[in-house]
Formats: sequence, structure tokens, C-alpha cells
Amino acid sequence: MGQTLRDLLDHSFATCAEQTAIRELKPVEGSRTLSYQPVTYAELKSRRDQLAAGLAAQGLTKGQRVGILTDGGSEPLLIFLATDCIGGSAVPLCIQSPDEALAHSIAHSAVELLVVDRKGYERFDTIREHLDKTPQIALTEGEAEDAIPWEELAESSAAVPEVEVLPEDESKILYTSGSTGLPKGVIQTHANIVANVEEVWDLISKREPLRMFKSAPDYHSMGILNIYYPLAKGWILDLARSPARVRRAIRRSEPEGFLPG
Repeated sequence: MGQTLRDLLDHSFATCAEQTAIRELKPVEGSRTLSYQPVTYAELKSRRDQLAAGLAAQGLTKGQRVGILTDGGSEPLLIFLATDCIGGSAVPLCIQSPDEALAHSIAHSAVELLVVDRKGYERFDTIREHLDKTPQIALTEGEAEDAIPWEELAESSAAVPEVEVLPEDESKILYTSGSTGLPKGVIQTHANIVANVEEVWDLISKREPLRMFKSAPDYHSMGILNIYYPLAKGWILDLARSPARVRRAIRRSEPEGFLPG
């Protein structure tokens, strides 16, 4: 029997618990300077499990989808890992998509929950009227009357529910750009992504550990591989603050490798 994405990463969580898993670019307290702040594998697993429990408590069940409309940050990565645990599917969306394409992708994927940051919330507001059914909104920063605070999802104290997740189950839906018509949804199963990771296993380096930089956006297939590959290897993954600031972030990261998008 093949592996699921949870199986793939649980090995790293068990064997690399105290090592750095990801680094987030954040402002230094009392300064406008940005620096990379480390998160260990143990801390990342804890965040994953809390969010998985929070999503389940919100009513998300196996086979249901969570949309992501943000301008970067660590929340998309956490949504990916959390939905993997409970049999959900993540639908990363491009905040720069034209109105018609974005509205179509949200409606076509039938997401139950849409996770947005402030920019994503404002972007969603411009297309809300084009949707027959509006998904529940979760806001990662600030407040809105019609949105669930991120903390309510991400800081759950409940246990992660036991859900049977199989390699052939859906893990992601990625939408094409829509340059020749409305965007087409491409389903990625757990088995698909695990196979992609295995295919490039020794492509960059056999040395341990290595610091990688996530250069591709979440809504590209290479962006997905940029997350699971280094984490499955037990390496360090540096995140950009947003796709528009990759050049600035990569200078601060000074990575030893990355997978181009």
C-alpha cells in the first residue's frame, strides 16, 4: 500500500522534532527590519494538528474542500498539512486572477471554507456578488463580522479526529490560468504528490540538512512540491512573505537550493 502525505511527513516529525522545519520572514520587534524566525518540526506538527482539529470542529469532513486566497504567509502551508490529516482537499487560488476566473474557480470547486488574509478578503468582496453560494470565510488577520477568526481554527485544543485517508484520495485542486477560457481544475491525489516527491528525492543534494527556499506560489504544482519535498527530507524551508516579494526574501534567505516554478 502506498503512502499518504501525512505518512510522508510524519517520518520527519518523528525523526527531526527539534530541528528547524520552516522559517518565516517576520518584522523584528520594535523595528521595521525583517528577519527569518525558525519553527521546529515539533512546533509545525503541533500547529498542523491544532488546525486539523479546528477545521474538523468547524464541520469539515472527508472530501470537502478549503479554498486559500492569501498573499503568502505560512497559513497556506498549514492548511495543506491539516487537510491532509482529515481527508480534506486544499484549493489554493491566485489573488491576481481576473474576477470571472476567480469566481469560477471558487464556485466550481465548491469550497466549504475560504481562508483569506486582509488582501484576500478585499479581493473576495469584489466577486462575492457573482457567486450563487458564498463559502464560510476564515480571516487570518484582523476582524470581519462575516468571518471566523483564524485563531478559532488554529488554536483548537481538541484531538485530531481519526479519518481513514487513502493514497488515491484527493489532496489538492489546482486551477489553470484561464488564458484560453475559464480555468480548469486539476486534481492532485496524495499518491500523485508523493510520487512527485520521490521522483526528485536526490535531485538537489544527498546532504543533510539543506536549506531550501519556496520560490513558486501555492497555486502552481511546483509550489506544492516546494513544500512537501524539503519537509519530507527533514530539511529547512524558508517562506517568502508574498509571491510579489520573492526576490527580496531570497536575498535574506541565502538558500542552498530551490525548485524553480
